[in-house]
Amino acid sequence: MAIPRNLANIAPHMNASSTELVINDGSADLDFRVESDGNANMLFVDAGNNRVGIGTNTPARSLHILGGTNSMVIERTTATSSALLMVAGNNSIEIYARDSDSGTTARELGFYTGSDSVLILNANRTIKAYSTISVGDATPSTSGTGITFPASQSASTDANTLDDYEEGTWTPSLTSAAGTLTTVVNGTGNYTKVGNMVTITCRPSITTNGTGSQSLLIAGLPFAIGKNNFAGAGREDAVTGNVFGINQQSTTQLLLSKYDGTYPGGNSHGFPISISYLT
Repeated sequence: MAIPRNLANIAPHMNASSTELVINDGSADLDFRVESDGNANMLFVDAGNNRVGIGTNTPARSLHILGGTNSMVIERTTATSSALLMVAGNNSIEIYARDSDSGTTARELGFYTGSDSVLILNANRTIKAYSTISVGDATPSTSGTGITFPASQSASTDANTLDDYEEGTWTPSLTSAAGTLTTVVNGTGNYTKVGNMVTITCRPSITTNGTGSQSLLIAGLPFAIGKNNFAGAGREDAVTGNVFGINQQSTTQLLLSKYDGTYPGGNSHGFPISISYLT
């Protein structure tokens, strides 16, 4: 091995004892570089920025590894359930990889905040989430657990992709096709939207019919009717018990008529409705 001619310049930056060898013991802004057969920066210590590079002389973080396929491999020689790799932040946010032991512990990749599990990916290709997951850049709900979709649907053309889910309330608006209903109670309805399928429930009622006639109309649907006509049925539940039909009047209205096509309304009549339609 050739002895460096500038050994006198190197010696002041090295300190050896019986227990350790310290390079750059004086904490000078002096980089340290190790070459391999094919890489001039196999190991590089950026003294000025307090960073270490493997395969690069411009490390961007405390440890920066630059390489091709399989740039980093961490391998355990014995099976154990303890963490093989753990990345811990100063705010108790942790990422860990755990190998399988000889018992029941499976290989997994886990994400934690403090002592609480957030997300675990198992070796059997399953994902276990302990909190709300958001899709489509939606803000995850802080209530309960589940999947949060965007407030505005990001529609997919793929037949096998669920692109929307929403639950809520809506306010029906009951009127008559001819004449005027004197007093009505619209109440509050509920809806659930799964993809392009909407299911609504409500129970508007007529207190005083007035001059209302022909048929009844319900407006205020939470989502417009978008595809094809549909038909449904219900039963007046306060006075007559008559069956009434439910049809599409427009993209925003339902039409109610008695089973024989006549006017279904009257004083103190109630109309419980539960139907589904496509948007």
